[in-house]
Amino acid sequence: MPDSLADRASGAKTRHAGIELLRILMMLEIVYLHLAIHGGFETVAEESTGFLKVSYWTLLLFARCPVYVFVMITGYFLSTAGTKINFKRLLKVYLPMLFYSIVLRIVFAIAERGTDNPIVFVKSCLPVISKQWYFMTLYLLIVIFSPFLNLMIERLDRKHFLILVGILFFIFSIWQPLSKLDPMRQVVKIENILWTEEGKGLYGFVYMYILGAFMRRHKFIKKAEDGKSIFDKPWIYIVLFFVFLTLNVLLVLFYPDKRVEKVAYYYDHPLTVLQGICLFRIFEMIKLDKFPKLGKVIAFISAGNLGVYMISEFIKVRNLLWTQWFNVSDPKFYGSRFWLIKFALIVFAVYCGCWLIDLLTRRVITRLVENNKKN
Repeated sequence: MPDSLADRASGAKTRHAGIELLRILMMLEIVYLHLAIHGGFETVAEESTGFLKVSYWTLLLFARCPVYVFVMITGYFLSTAGTKINFKRLLKVYLPMLFYSIVLRIVFAIAERGTDNPIVFVKSCLPVISKQWYFMTLYLLIVIFSPFLNLMIERLDRKHFLILVGILFFIFSIWQPLSKLDPMRQVVKIENILWTEEGKGLYGFVYMYILGAFMRRHKFIKKAEDGKSIFDKPWIYIVLFFVFLTLNVLLVLFYPDKRVEKVAYYYDHPLTVLQGICLFRIFEMIKLDKFPKLGKVIAFISAGNLGVYMISEFIKVRNLLWTQWFNVSDPKFYGSRFWLIKFALIVFAVYCGCWLIDLLTRRVITRLVENNKKN
């Protein structure tokens, strides 16, 4: 998932170190979200009050925007890749999916002595249409549609581009959440008109692709484009990020309609999208040109994000990680004053473990390909 797919797909020869660093942070956030949701923190928080519940929602909403940030990054880079359909680009996305889908299934079949239904193995050979990884399927569709989206993007001037982004923000990030909450939902309706699967559908990914493309070409505040505006300074986006985060948490904790907790999970929730934009702008402004070695290290680490996602989110691995190894659904776990540190160590351990497996896999495959060429 979340590695440098956009750069690879667009054929970029150089990488933006700040954005590569953002990719790593976003992948760590995704691992944390899986720990919280699949590992049992969510269940414990639902039955708790006070500090633990506030901590849960603060951490969750702090880390709620990584998927959309990855798609923004895709739009940021891939929107400059032209308007021609590139089959090599599609294969660069599809082949890793096929490899991990089949290999991981075989590994677990051997470990479990072939207890899976045969149809499961057929599904493993069709990772896109069987939705082995929903993000990867949607990403591949975005790559397919990207030449046509780019054709539209290249013809938009700043004014019409901003209007388009504003319309999309209203439709997906304003209209949809309002239709779920009292008292607005009595008047604002979206059923049978639009539903984006809580931001996990193709609509939402196209929306974020276009938003990323806009940020590649323009600033939201026109004065910021001359480099002298307050909105061209990273600290303002840091402040805004925490303002939006605070508002998001307060809404969940104090809004009278309990459905706001469900809406807070939406990727296209307006405050979540704004948090993602702020994060993107912060890291976009990080320049490491004076430290090329550090930039190479960051890029090297970031290149493993795709493997980290697909390994950790493979259904068998996910169950192993969050049900058996790192299950945190016991309320006693939170009796320790160091439970937040333990969370961080778990996230780091899962990321590093999956990253090392992916690195080893890539090295072995590269060696086999090189030996085959020599022979």
